[in-house]
Amino acid sequence: MAERIIEQRSLELYLKNKELNELNALLEHKVRDRTAALSKQQDELKLALLKAEQAKKEKSDFLSIMSHEIRTPLNAIIGFSHVLLNDNPRKDQIQPLELLDYSSQNLMNLVNDILDFSKMEAGKVELNENWFSPSELIQRLAASMRPTASEKGLLLDVELDSDCPDFVKGDYARLNQVLINLVSNSLKFTATGTIVLKLSCQWHMSLESCQLRFAVIDTGIGVSKERQEHIFDVFSQEQSDTSLKYGGTGLGLAICRGFVRLMGGELKISSEKGVGSEFYFTIDLFVRHNSDSKSHKLDTMISLNTMDLKSARILLVEDNPINQKVTERFLSKWNALIFIAANGLEALKWLEINAVDLILMDIQMPIMDGHECTRQIRLLSDEKKAALPIIAMTADNSNETLMEVKQSGMNDFISKPFNPNDFAEKLVKHLEGFINEN
Repeated sequence: MAERIIEQRSLELYLKNKELNELNALLEHKVRDRTAALSKQQDELKLALLKAEQAKKEKSDFLSIMSHEIRTPLNAIIGFSHVLLNDNPRKDQIQPLELLDYSSQNLMNLVNDILDFSKMEAGKVELNENWFSPSELIQRLAASMRPTASEKGLLLDVELDSDCPDFVKGDYARLNQVLINLVSNSLKFTATGTIVLKLSCQWHMSLESCQLRFAVIDTGIGVSKERQEHIFDVFSQEQSDTSLKYGGTGLGLAICRGFVRLMGGELKISSEKGVGSEFYFTIDLFVRHNSDSKSHKLDTMISLNTMDLKSARILLVEDNPINQKVTERFLSKWNALIFIAANGLEALKWLEINAVDLILMDIQMPIMDGHECTRQIRLLSDEKKAALPIIAMTADNSNETLMEVKQSGMNDFISKPFNPNDFAEKLVKHLEGFINEN
C-alpha cells in the first residue's frame, strides 16, 4: 500500500516537474522573443535617430549653402541700389531705385528670418554677452527708425526711466534685433497716431543686477483676444488676409519670442482690437555703474556721404567680381585706396612687397580660402603685417562660421550683403586713426 502511494506521488511530481519545465521553456521562448523585439525596436530607434540627425545636418548644410548663394547676388542689388540712391539720381529714377532698395531689403529680411528660425530649431543660437548702455540702445534704435515713422505721419517717441543703469551685460545684437522687429511691426500695422519705445527698470536688492522691462506700444490695428494666444506661433498673423495686405511671413514674432526666452524672459502682448497693442518683456541683467566700463560702442550715426578714410590702404581679398565692384564702390566713395586679390594666395604674394592698413577677407575662395590666408598672415615675420586688422566678409553668419573666423585669427566680421552703416562702423572701429567725419 505504501509503495503504491509513493509511486503515485512520484508520478504526480514527475508530471508537475514536466509541466514546470514546459512552462519554463515557454517563458524562456517568450522572453527571447520579447528581448529580440525590444532589441529590434532599439535598433530601429537608433536608426531613426541617426536619420533624423543626418536630415537635420543636411537641412543645416542646405540652408548654409542657400544662404551664401542668395546673399551673394543680394549683396550687389542692395549695395548698388544704395550707391545709386545716394549718387544724385534723376527725379524719374528716384522712385524705381527706392522700390528696388525696399524690395531687396525685404528679401534680405525674409532670408534672415528663415535662417534665424532654422538656427533656433536646431538649438544653435547662442548668446554673445557684452557690456552696453540700454538707454543708448533705445535712443539710437529710435533715431534710426524715426525717418520711416515720419514718412507715415507717425510719432515715434521714447520713454526712459531716470534710474536706468549705466551699463548692463547682455546680448546687445539679439536685444536690438528683437526691438527692431517689434518697432517694425508697429510701423507696419499703425496707420495713425504714435509708437512708444519704453524702457523701465526695477532694481534688485543687491544693486548688482536689475530687471529691465522693454515695451513697444502703438495705436495700430490691435489683436483680437482669441488670436493673442497664437500670435507668437510660427506663421501666425492676426487675420488670414493680413499677409496679403501688410506683407510678412509670420516668422518674426516667433523668432523674437525665441530670442527673449534665450535671454531668460517671456515676450507678451496686451492688445485691443482697433485700439492698439503693447508688446513687452522683462529680463534680468548684471549691472555696472561706472562709466569707464567697456561697453558695446554706440557711436553717433555715421554720415555715409561725408565720411573720409583719408587714403587708408585697404586690401580686398574677394573672388566674386560683382562683390569686388560693390565693395570697391563704397570704399572709393570714402576716399580709400583699394587693392584687390582674387584669393588668399594672391593676397599673400601682394603683401610680400606692399604695405596695407586693413584687409577685408572673403571666406570661401578657390586656391586658398580666407581662413588659411589669415593663419599665414599671422605667421609673417614682419610684425606689423602679421598684426594687421582683418575683417571677414561672409555670406554665412552661422555660429560655426563665426567661431572659425575667430579661431583663424580675424579681428571682426561683416555679413554679406552688408548694411552700409554697419560696414562703415567696422571701418571706424579698425581704422580709427584714418577716419575723418566732416
